[in-house]
Amino acid sequence: MKRLIIGIIPFLILSTYLQTRLFAESYTPDSVIAYWRFEDGTTNNTLPQPSTAYDFTAVVYDESGNGNHLSSWPGSDEAMKYDADTDHSKVPQSSQRNNNAIKNNGIKPKLFTKSTTSNPSGADIETADFSNFTIEASYKPLLNNQFRTIVGRDAQLSTTNMLASLYLQITYDNRFKILFVDHDGNAHVAQTAANYVTTSKWYHLVATNDGSKLELFLYDDDNQEYTAIASTTYSSSNSNIYIGSKIGTNLWHPGGWTVGRGLYNGIHTDYAKGLIDEVRISNAVLPQSQWLQKADTAFTDTSWINPRLPDTATNEGLAPQRSIVKLGSTYYGAKNIGPVYPNNNSRLQLLQSTDGQTWSEKIIIDFLPDNSVFHDIALWAGTLPNETNPCILIAHGTKKTTDPDNNPQTDNNQSEFTINLIRIDNLNTTPTYHHFATSIDSNATNKFLGSPFIHQLSNNTLQVYYDYELPNSNDQHIVMKTFTISSTYLTPSSFRIIAARAPNNQLSRDGMPTVTTLRKDPRNNGNDTLLLAFESINEYTFKKRINDTTHHNTIAYNNVIRGIIGYNGGQTNNDWNDNWNNDNRFIIYQPTKLDNLGRPYNAYNPHIARLGNNAGPAVVAFLTDEAINSSDWPADFSYQPVHHRRGQLQFTYSTDNFNTWSSPANIHPGNTSDGSNTSYFTTLFLQEDGKLLSTLDLFNSHRVFTFTK
Repeated sequence: MKRLIIGIIPFLILSTYLQTRLFAESYTPDSVIAYWRFEDGTTNNTLPQPSTAYDFTAVVYDESGNGNHLSSWPGSDEAMKYDADTDHSKVPQSSQRNNNAIKNNGIKPKLFTKSTTSNPSGADIETADFSNFTIEASYKPLLNNQFRTIVGRDAQLSTTNMLASLYLQITYDNRFKILFVDHDGNAHVAQTAANYVTTSKWYHLVATNDGSKLELFLYDDDNQEYTAIASTTYSSSNSNIYIGSKIGTNLWHPGGWTVGRGLYNGIHTDYAKGLIDEVRISNAVLPQSQWLQKADTAFTDTSWINPRLPDTATNEGLAPQRSIVKLGSTYYGAKNIGPVYPNNNSRLQLLQSTDGQTWSEKIIIDFLPDNSVFHDIALWAGTLPNETNPCILIAHGTKKTTDPDNNPQTDNNQSEFTINLIRIDNLNTTPTYHHFATSIDSNATNKFLGSPFIHQLSNNTLQVYYDYELPNSNDQHIVMKTFTISSTYLTPSSFRIIAARAPNNQLSRDGMPTVTTLRKDPRNNGNDTLLLAFESINEYTFKKRINDTTHHNTIAYNNVIRGIIGYNGGQTNNDWNDNWNNDNRFIIYQPTKLDNLGRPYNAYNPHIARLGNNAGPAVVAFLTDEAINSSDWPADFSYQPVHHRRGQLQFTYSTDNFNTWSSPANIHPGNTSDGSNTSYFTTLFLQEDGKLLSTLDLFNSHRVFTFTK
């Protein structure tokens, strides 16, 4: 499967606009201040403990990205362990794996925050305003007729008022109760009747406060709905949770949050024996659609509306090719122009947009030598380490062609492929660009190198994934390098990490990588869990016609969309696959229909995005020539020139643990009547309002569409 270079062929763009309102608007909303999932250790292992009481050592990491980690406490009585007894194998809201809860090993389980030591990188849970809040927690209690505080907040109102400032707990008479003390020192309580809790099973609780009403909800597994089980209304001049100042000398501090214990009269108490899981604290009242036990109902309606015509003055739909980024309120993308004669080289056009739908030219990038073309463009936008102003980086393939005998009639041209980088600055004034002299990578003559994609890890490390055709075989792998930039100097890593390839002894033709984050390293060390979506091949056998009476079984290949999960930031080969005799890749979409000749159709050129601030389902847009009816057109060959590929733009989304995916739905059907059935390249960009933006190349059409779901 040798791809032709798209930069050689003029093309037009179809722009599509997907609105995903049926997703939870944000799976990790900005108002989530801390999220403790207890997935940091190994089942049955004890949580690490510091050697000194009140000595903060982060052992449970905050998945919100704010850095509000939890510390344990020394001593055998205070020990806690990871336990596989979870209510669900995944979190219904986000499809994230749920392998462990925590359970008391001793009689005094306790975890606590201490911001002065942990130094949160984002919103500080001990100083954030909690005038409104949502507190979620799952608890499987020990039935012992004692107070059991699942989530608490440390404070003491006075020497005579012994309350702390917040308790989410089961009481001694087995009520569920939420109590908080407001800034004025007034306590507000919502609780059930006595003996509400009679069974040791998993309970999924949500406490909300909107400044005038305090409510407690319990998830009903049978009806799959949250039910209000207690509430109270109140009046307060300041409903923020009371913090106060320290009273006494015991080992706590005002404003600290706890899991597994409460505080009363300045003393640790009310230990929540049993199992605790999925604790999330927000300083806003989240809608129920975003609560953790609410199953996702993504894309239940796959109808698309609102076609949009291009600018009639140019009769061309201007939009990015393969990548969209955003800085401030402006979207940016790029497309290839050319090649331009007589020098036979191409240029890049940086595009800008205020809405992601209507695009205009920002700057032309023109520096390639003769007989050279850009291909496979990917953008990154942000502020580089040790810099103050944002910039755009454009990774691109470059193909330089030479003719050794200077005779265009002979077929002996030689092609040199490189991966290169461009930097664009001063975007708010007069933009300038710099082409780095150092290449990310180069390859042997006539061996393909291209399709770069830039990804940034949680520790700000920049990675570039790209296709690499092996010099001494027909195999093509997806490889990765890291790189650093200092002003106008580029330093790529010296070695390639193999992120995707076929198992040993199989033809490998993996390419067109795009990457998203499944789990950010809460310690911001870059040990993220990644999902790579890419184009691959599948071997099949069909009967090739020799003459009217003779057919031979022939091995051929069709294109499919695969994925692979990388761990620890994908920084080594073993993080993707520790043994290439095994195949860690999985199918995201493989066409199921056959054409009239018995050949399967193709799926190619994927682009992946993750919904909900890297905490929701993953969505993959891709092209396929899979016809609605096999008589419409035959299947393309996997090596079909890109400007001859028929295509429908479709999408699929993850349904369970990112290894299973939904049936595809059309974004654009590839109509033969309007010429938009020949296409290549797509993008997928998640906007702040939950909408997905996608673009699609069209070679022979002059229409642009906007689709709203």
